[in-house]
Amino acid sequence: MQVLRITFKFPYRRVKFSFIHRHQAAEIYYYDVFGLIIDSLKFPISPAYPSPAPDHHVDFWALNGKIINYIEITVRDNLHLDDFSFEL
Repeated sequence: MQVLRITFKFPYRRVKFSFIHRHQAAEIYYYDVFGLIIDSLKFPISPAYPSPAPDHHVDFWALNGKIINYIEITVRDNLHLDDFSFEL
């Protein structure tokens, strides 16, 4: 298992990116400036999907006045991250 933590230079309200070539389950956790989890997204492996699983374009908005300070991505093998964009 691998855990990647990406701490942003500035806190953001929106984070978008793509992850591709995923072969196993993955989770994304969004944290605020206090280190509390804002939300999480889980991408399980399903028998309905062949390996590798479909590519994902993740677009997350922090709601209720929260801001994203960092994200953690947990995977059980490897994947590729690409096309990051942010909104203040």
